[in-house]
Formats: sequence, C-alpha cells, structure tokens
Amino acid sequence: TEGCFFAKEGEKYSIYNIKGEKVSDLEFDNCDIFINKDSYAAVSVDDKWGFVNLKGEMVIDCQFNSAKSFSNGLAFVSTEEGGAFVNTDGLVVITGDFVDGEYFNDKGMCLVKGEAFWQPIQRYYTLN
Repeated sequence: TEGCFFAKEGEKYSIYNIKGEKVSDLEFDNCDIFINKDSYAAVSVDDKWGFVNLKGEMVIDCQFNSAKSFSNGLAFVSTEEGGAFVNTDGLVVITGDFVDGEYFNDKGMCLVKGEAFWQPIQRYYTLN
C-alpha cells in the first residue's frame, strides 16, 4: 500500500518503502497488513498488539491481546473482556460476544465469530 510493506529481518518485522529503505526504526514481533493508504496496520511487541501508520509511527499503543489491521475506519481487537471493534482513536465502538472478527468492506459489512459460528454484521454509523 502506497509503496510500503512489512519485511522480516532476523526475528523482527520492520516497515520498508518500495526502494527497500526502512521507513522507521520501530521493530515488531509480528504484524498484519496495511489494508489501504488511510489505514493503520496491526503490530505486536511483547505479546501485545497496537497500530502503526505508513510512516512507521505508533498511533495506538500495544495494549490488546490480538488485533487485525484497520479497514474502513475500524479494527477488530481482543482484550481480557472479549472481542470488540475500535476506531482510529483506539476507542471501543462496537462490542458483542465476539471470539474473532474480520475486516470491514467498503459497504460496511464484516464477519464476526461467536462461540460456534461466523455471522455478518452491518455497520450503519460510528459513534463519536
């Protein structure tokens, strides 16, 4: 996305530009992908997940048990309390009995997993 990608060197991931240059000095134990140019990617450090932007800046500190990258303004995260979706400020905006969740598409649809099965949810609006 926008010429940036994650690559693993040794045991850590870093963000590189299309020329193969490191975008920042931050390193991560694991990472997800950049969904689009306006999204934040999920990254983990010391078994906690947070989010970085395309400049390699940490925009939401590593505080979640797991996370998926932002898609269309929201990201699935899991905490001790369960699964939820957060906005780009790191605030929980959608909760439920979620065990897992996927990415929101441009129509506001997303799949979430409850205890036994996957089901779609529709995003109609975001609380501020």
